[in-house]
Amino acid sequence: MENTGGTVSQGKASLSSRLLSLWPVLTLSILYLLSPVISGGETYNLVIAGILIVCSSAAGLVFNPKLRRIARYAFIVGNVIGIAGVSPPLYFATFQGLVSPVELALSIACIILTVIIVVFKKSPGLF
Repeated sequence: MENTGGTVSQGKASLSSRLLSLWPVLTLSILYLLSPVISGGETYNLVIAGILIVCSSAAGLVFNPKLRRIARYAFIVGNVIGIAGVSPPLYFATFQGLVSPVELALSIACIILTVIIVVFKKSPGLF
């Protein structure tokens, strides 16, 4: 009986460590979901990106290989939509100076978190 108790505790430990490693992903998806409130604009594409990222992260915790494959693609699509959505404020601030500091800070924070997730966390490895 001690072996099964050890197995269950190891499973819980690995699940909690996976949840802990998802903090950048969850932070990024929360920023995307709150982007219309933060920037005061109509950033619905970022809301869609946030939904894709958070749903793919939740689906990545399930041990179904087909669901993980779908989650991996949804995660990549969410990141592409997110980068495409936060890039225009960065462009307009850099070349024309026409964007608010809040939108610029949101863009920079989202880009930094995306780089952390994709480069350092190896996003397909999350699943």
